[in-house]
Amino acid sequence: MDYFLFIATYALISILPGINMMFAMSIGLSFGLKKAMFAILGLTVSLAMLSFICGVGIGALIVKIPVFAILIKILGGAYLLYTSYKIYKSSTNLTLQTIPHLNNKELFIQGFICTMANPKAWIFIGALLPKFLDNQDILNTRLFILITIMTVIECCSLMLYAIGGAAFRKFMSDKLSIISKFSAVLIALVAILLIFE
Repeated sequence: MDYFLFIATYALISILPGINMMFAMSIGLSFGLKKAMFAILGLTVSLAMLSFICGVGIGALIVKIPVFAILIKILGGAYLLYTSYKIYKSSTNLTLQTIPHLNNKELFIQGFICTMANPKAWIFIGALLPKFLDNQDILNTRLFILITIMTVIECCSLMLYAIGGAAFRKFMSDKLSIISKFSAVLIALVAILLIFE
């Protein structure tokens, strides 16, 4: 197996803008880098679980059962729309001291749901991962090495986007109300992409 090919393929796909990257950027934009870390943790834990499920073959069943995949998309998208609405409604006359509070657990859960509800993640990982696994012995160290590689790459990519969002937030600190509304719209866009993808 060629780890370099796997790393190159996954890194290229991971750095491209997508639902998870938009989500990380919007959380960095709304709440700053420290808070974004909890969302990133949720995103990467979810990715590791999703990768394990796909690696052992269950992911193929989830992708092939349309009702289950649709239900995951709708519930995940609805939750993100609700979150977007909460952020948008609380964003009038914001200052750094009045930013709406989402606790670390809520940010983790949002990140977790964002990845789990992303059908592209299921399809991409379900198609990519098995090609690099041993069909005779799926639950060997190779699966866990690949999952570790994926989560490290994804975490680095998410951090870049969150840092970008947080940097923009500091640059525009006198316009926090506008930034918060923009972030809420980005999260709503992520939710809509999840539902209608």
